[in-house]
Amino acid sequence: MLAALAKIEPPGNDDVDALRKLLSDAFRSPDYRPPLLPDVALKIVRLASSPDTDTSQIVTLIERDPLIAARVIQVANSPLYGTRSLASILDATVRLGRRTIVQIVMEVALQSAVLSVTTYQASIQRVFDHSLVTAHLSKIVAKAAGVADESVYLSGLLHDIGIIGALTVLADSDDPPKLALDMWMAVDDLHTEAASIIVEHWKLPEELGAVIRHHHGVNPDPKFAPSSSVVCLAERLATDCGLGACAVHGVDTTATPILQRAKDTLGLNDKKWETLQSEAKMLVELFND
Repeated sequence: MLAALAKIEPPGNDDVDALRKLLSDAFRSPDYRPPLLPDVALKIVRLASSPDTDTSQIVTLIERDPLIAARVIQVANSPLYGTRSLASILDATVRLGRRTIVQIVMEVALQSAVLSVTTYQASIQRVFDHSLVTAHLSKIVAKAAGVADESVYLSGLLHDIGIIGALTVLADSDDPPKLALDMWMAVDDLHTEAASIIVEHWKLPEELGAVIRHHHGVNPDPKFAPSSSVVCLAERLATDCGLGACAVHGVDTTATPILQRAKDTLGLNDKKWETLQSEAKMLVELFND
């Protein structure tokens, strides 16, 4: 089935429809396998999300992965978390707390998955950079709006994992097609659904999929509407600062009425939005440095 992707010649609406169907069939196939994340990373996320887990269990898993362990130590010793230098994973884990540990683990794991795909590397790296900034901006938007959802960072980090998943599917074909506009349109049409499928495959908390699936629209579930609005606006801030996921006009964008609906949902007036825009610019400048 994937080999057929390479036989479709751009452009044309018929091609977009065919690409959309092929990608949709791939994601819904019982044989579909999402981008590979280190098994230890997924175990850490699941354990850290359970209040019944002992910290020593999390530490044991972190110590099994040198990249994750190194990043945990690095963040724990950053000026943001204290001045006393730590060398112990246990001490670092206690200092950072479980929520931050989950964020670090998913960042490292997702970047590992991104680097493992050589085809479309530049596009996939751009999506990762966009997602990382969106994750940090999600925390800023949530704080400004008074949204007390500890999962907004992960929702922001994974909101466009469907794009990475779709590009991975295309990269696995016998002759990966060129990323022309019609290809991006097909990916764009499916990426929110694909993201929720990938989150389910990874056995991550269901609320992540519920939030991500509607980050370009209105979430029909009032329980998740604020978090979806946070990610929606955080993504727009990242894009407006030059870190959009796709350098193709009209792809991975949110309609203006939806953006306004998100602002209204969060109670963000023009003054608050301008403040968020300024904070976003500073964050992106730090990211680019």
